[in-house]
Amino acid sequence: MNSWIQFIKEYSKKNNISYGCAISDGKAKKQYQLEKIRKDKPKLQEKIRQDKQKLQEKIRQDKQKLQERIRRDRNELRRTMRNMIRGSKSKEQTYFNPEKEKSQSENEEKKLEKNRKKLNIKI
Repeated sequence: MNSWIQFIKEYSKKNNISYGCAISDGKAKKQYQLEKIRKDKPKLQEKIRQDKQKLQEKIRQDKQKLQERIRRDRNELRRTMRNMIRGSKSKEQTYFNPEKEKSQSENEEKKLEKNRKKLNIKI
């Protein structure tokens, strides 16, 4: 026997009416719904609380994953920047070095002088 039929039987006994009258009575239906809500309210509240905890745990896990990814990406970016800086310094100095500039210009002058001698050009 389901809860609706059981409720109608009890309702008809309490109000001294027949089962048929009780089942067609609008007040019986409203009272049944109110009792059902009162009965189910703690279960629903517990389910809502559990769902909220699950969501909070999922959010916490997602936040940890994002923070870990951000940390990895930062470290990777730092490594890449360090390698780029090291690579550019090893190929050629990125800062101004007057001694190097002077020696480079002297080398260029010597090369020009050699080329002039080969071609017999006088200045």
